[in-house]
Amino acid sequence: MTIGTKLLELPINKLHLMFKERELEIITKPPIALRLDGVGFSRILSHFRKPRDERVHNALVSAAMEVVKRYNCEAAYITSDEINIFMLKNLPYSGRVEKLDSIIASIISATATKTLGIPLYFDCRIIKLNNTNEAIWYLLYRARVGFGNFIGSLLKCLGLNPREVPSILEQISILRSKGVSIEKEPKWKILGSSVLWATYEKEGYNPIEKKKVKVLRRKVIVVEGYETLLKYLISICELH
Repeated sequence: MTIGTKLLELPINKLHLMFKERELEIITKPPIALRLDGVGFSRILSHFRKPRDERVHNALVSAAMEVVKRYNCEAAYITSDEINIFMLKNLPYSGRVEKLDSIIASIISATATKTLGIPLYFDCRIIKLNNTNEAIWYLLYRARVGFGNFIGSLLKCLGLNPREVPSILEQISILRSKGVSIEKEPKWKILGSSVLWATYEKEGYNPIEKKKVKVLRRKVIVVEGYETLLKYLISICELH
């Protein structure tokens, strides 16, 4: 292979400085929420059960757990084709937005793809929270949107257009008139799943005192619905 003279004579340091200065860099600070949405899921997952296949949901939960554990995030909430990550205290990559967006989306996409066995892609956006209290409202907001999307999907399965029915209560009433009871659906389908930290007690050994001791450990758990996460976020807010 022949390397051209012009390539070797390039002012590489000058070019590095010139283009480094042009990199768009935006820094954000905690608290934030990251929302990752599935890209083209209706097409990619067209052969899966509708609405909301448990295999897809579990793949998203596994991906959310990976991010929460890797970056010690406070929690995550999964509903429909979206994953919401709560980063309320500390941010990786010094809060560089391009890093947060690209790397978190890559981890979510890779983990969900590996779990499901089908290529899945996600975009990522950062939602700035003015304080930790807003994490509570953000969770309720996404839980309500996810619930509305589920009701709309049920109507579409019946050949109805949810946009023609303005009220969510009217939509639920129509479903019931058609013999569809949302109360019989699994909770994760209706209200999503939450990923958060739980503290547990474990027996250890103190070599100095030469005796068994009880130590506290943390682990990431998954809970159906949003209510447990809501209480968890409220407890975090009460500490600040």
